[in-house]
Amino acid sequence: MLETAGISHRPGVVPRSTRYTTAHRIAHAHGIIAATAFLGVDSVDDTIAVLRRAVPEGGGDGK
Repeated sequence: MLETAGISHRPGVVPRSTRYTTAHRIAHAHGIIAATAFLGVDSVDDTIAVLRRAVPEGGGDGK
């Protein structure tokens, strides 16, 4: 999928990147509880920790 999207060559992009990007978008659109359900983790705190590690501050767009 990453190859088809043309992003497999980018540093730091791994297969789980799409999962975390989706969770990040779900959190912004529907809230952290929805993102927690999507990820299937045990707690909201775990979700927040995962998203902080996976998505740079500012969403990764340099802002």
